[in-house]
Amino acid sequence: MPIGTRRDDRIVTFAQDGGMFTDPVEAFAYAATLGATNTDKVEIIAGAGNFVIDVSSGVGLSLPQNCNLSGTGDYGTRLVSTGTLAATDVLLEIDSTGGSAENAVENIKIQADGHRGISKAGGNVLNLRRINLSFCQTGFYQTGGNVFAQGLSGVFNTNYVDLQGGQNFVLVESNPVLSSGFYVNNGDATGSVGCVNVVLAYNTFFVSGSQAFRASFGTNTIMADVYQGLSAGVNLRGTNASCKLDIFNMAQSSDMTASALVIDSGFVGTYNIFGAIIDGSAITLNGAHPPQDYVDNQTGARYQLKHEATYVTTQTLTGMNQVVFANSASNFTITLAPAADAAGCAPIYIKNINTNVTTIDGSGSETIDGELTQDLSANDAIQLYSTGTGWVIL
Repeated sequence: MPIGTRRDDRIVTFAQDGGMFTDPVEAFAYAATLGATNTDKVEIIAGAGNFVIDVSSGVGLSLPQNCNLSGTGDYGTRLVSTGTLAATDVLLEIDSTGGSAENAVENIKIQADGHRGISKAGGNVLNLRRINLSFCQTGFYQTGGNVFAQGLSGVFNTNYVDLQGGQNFVLVESNPVLSSGFYVNNGDATGSVGCVNVVLAYNTFFVSGSQAFRASFGTNTIMADVYQGLSAGVNLRGTNASCKLDIFNMAQSSDMTASALVIDSGFVGTYNIFGAIIDGSAITLNGAHPPQDYVDNQTGARYQLKHEATYVTTQTLTGMNQVVFANSASNFTITLAPAADAAGCAPIYIKNINTNVTTIDGSGSETIDGELTQDLSANDAIQLYSTGTGWVIL
C-alpha cells in the first residue's frame, strides 16, 4: 500500500516492468478502495505495453467513480481483450452508479475483438481524450450521462460510436477512420428522445461499411468530410418526430459507391443541409418528404436534387421528383405531387420513352396550364413548374 500524502495515496500505477501493480485488474480494484465515490479524484496511471484483459465474465475492467485513467506515450498503453466473447461484453466499463461522478480516460488504445470497447451508462460525465478504438463490435457505447470526446480514432470497428442519451460532443481525429460501418446511432428502439449530439469529423474518411452516421432520436449536428464505399453516408430513420439533424459541409468522395444521404420511408423528423458538397443524385428518398426539409438555411435557397426515376405503372410523384421517365407499352397515369409541396423547387421533366400514352394528372382538382390532364404520346416530353397552387408548362 502506498505511503505518503493524501494526494499520493490517490495515485495508482500499473506497468509491466514495475509500478504499484503489474495487473490492471488489481490496480482498478485497489483504486476502488480509496474512496473514489467522493469528490476526491483517484488517478490510475498506466505504463506502456499490451495489457491483456479477460472479459469472459462480461466486463474486463470497471473504472470506479471519479477515477481517471491515463495511458503512456503515443497510445503506448494498449488494452487488449481475451476470453469467451459476446458482442455485448465490455473491455472497459465506466462505473455509473453515481449521478454526479466524473471520469476521464486519455491516451489509451482499446482493442476489443468483436465486442464493446468502452461502455458507459447513467448520469455521470465522461471525458475521453485521444482514444483509439479498434476491432470492436461497438467502439464506444453510451446510454446515459454526458460525454465529451476529443481525438477519437480507430480502425475496423463494426459500429464506431453508439450514442443513446445525454448531451454529447464527439470530435473525431483528423486521421483516416477506416471503420466498417462507422456511425452515430441514436437508438432505433431505445434511444433517448432528449439526447443532444454534436459530431465533428474533419478530413476524415469513412470507408467500406454501412452508415457513417445514423440518426433516429434526439437533436444531432454533424460536420464531416468524406464517405467512401458506404451504403449510406447519413441515414435518417425512425418514427420519432423529435429527431432533428443539421448537416454542415458534408462532402462525399467521388469514389463513393452509394447514396450520401438516405432517408427511410418511416422517418418523420426534420433535417437541414448547410453548405453541403454533395451531388443531389447521391440522395435516396424511400418515401415522401416535404421539400422544405431541403432548404439551405444559410442562403435561403432550396437544395436542388437530381432525383431521377423510371415508372412502368400508375404512380403518384412527390415534391422531390425532378426527372421522370414513363416506360411501358400500356397506357397509365402519373399523378403530380400537390403543387404546394413542390413550390419553389426545380421544374419536373417527364418523358414517355415507350409506345404507350402516359397521362399526366394534377393532384385533386389542380390544373396543368388550365387543363386537368396532359397526354404524352411515344417520345413526347413535358417540363412542369409549380406555382404553389397549380402547374404551368415551360
